[in-house]
Amino acid sequence: LDMAMKNYFYLYIDGQFGYGLATSKDLQSTFYTVDSSTTIGSYNATDFPSFVGTITPNQASNGLVQYKPVFASNLILSPNDWEYNWPKRAVFSVGGDSWNLNVSRDRLSWGNSHIGNFIFDNHLDYLDYLRFDTFSPKFKFESLFVFLTPYPNQTTGSSEQIDTGVRIFMAHRFEFVIFNALKLSLDEGLMYYNKNGSLNLAYLNPSSLYHNLSDRNLFNAIASLELDYSFAPRWKAYLQFCMDQAKSTNEEENNAEPNAMGISGGLSFVNTVGKGTYTTNLEGAVTSPALYRRDKVDFVIAQRHIRFTTIDKAFYYVYDYLGFPYGGDAVVLQWENSFKRDSWQLEANFVSVLHGDTSMFTDLTTVNASTLLGNNTLYWTNVGTLKGSYEWENLHLTGTCEMDVIGKTDYDKSNRSFDSWSWDTQFVFGVKYVL
Repeated sequence: LDMAMKNYFYLYIDGQFGYGLATSKDLQSTFYTVDSSTTIGSYNATDFPSFVGTITPNQASNGLVQYKPVFASNLILSPNDWEYNWPKRAVFSVGGDSWNLNVSRDRLSWGNSHIGNFIFDNHLDYLDYLRFDTFSPKFKFESLFVFLTPYPNQTTGSSEQIDTGVRIFMAHRFEFVIFNALKLSLDEGLMYYNKNGSLNLAYLNPSSLYHNLSDRNLFNAIASLELDYSFAPRWKAYLQFCMDQAKSTNEEENNAEPNAMGISGGLSFVNTVGKGTYTTNLEGAVTSPALYRRDKVDFVIAQRHIRFTTIDKAFYYVYDYLGFPYGGDAVVLQWENSFKRDSWQLEANFVSVLHGDTSMFTDLTTVNASTLLGNNTLYWTNVGTLKGSYEWENLHLTGTCEMDVIGKTDYDKSNRSFDSWSWDTQFVFGVKYVL
């Protein structure tokens, strides 16, 4: 359901949420058996809630029905499987010719990357935030305060339990149009977490330099630079560089944390072919293992959800990265193609992901967090997608169909050998009606 009131209010309601299907990793028990003194990322191993990873509980019989069958629909008949953390889009906005202020629950994205942006990326279902923008033809400033769920601090109980503490991600973005074909963007962000719930209002100054706040028990800063260059008609190149952690020469001996950064770049082309429009985009990205990770405050977020049920453990958490969806220790290549003519559109896409041992739950002391793909086992995933859509404008209907072919294998560096390939094929059919 979408509803808008001119340009001031927008509401979106979705009775179903769309996360990936459960995997065996969602059921592993290691999150519960690690010694209490061991930390995994910013979470203590004994503090994990009953729902781990994405959507699967430690009691498989309590799993949501839409993730069990081979065929799944967004029409959920049983109230016990409803998830009522909605609406997922709710925007209140006021503004003028050169400014805008909004309080929103919506997706966020800073940048033009198709694989994933480093500070904010729209792979997340939603974020709650306060945003202020001021802009002119050659300059834009954006200040953003994102209000996040504190780190989970209980392992049992019902949906009535509420997490304590304050966790806010504060960020600002400067966009400069150097000339008509070139745009430069600078981003800086600061994750703030205080388990006691207090907040010094001086931290909320949107024009301050966040990297000057250096208490690692409360803060963690991140920054990125982006260039967009339209170097020829129908062509555009773009580049992003993210700096999460770097050691200066005077702290090498006293700072054991590994460097953490990421870089991505892409090339886009658009042209008319007959009576249609063809668009292609080729992009690659590389991230170091420790990106987004710290032993104190990090950039792994936990979104709290609640099931519409009276049984124990009705709530659960969805863990994800705030920015780049593949996290650290990854090499990603993606090629997208689209052809649109009149009411129909065809797409053909391919993505290849090479990932090391480091994930959002990995204890960084157990892996080689200083070297990209530095551990013995590498994980290689390839996904090919064919998608088509057709719009019946008079009926306000759009039909879509999609086929995804997924192939996965592991590579053992010491033996220089691949495991056997695992394959999966997924089909999606849908119809959208717009009033």
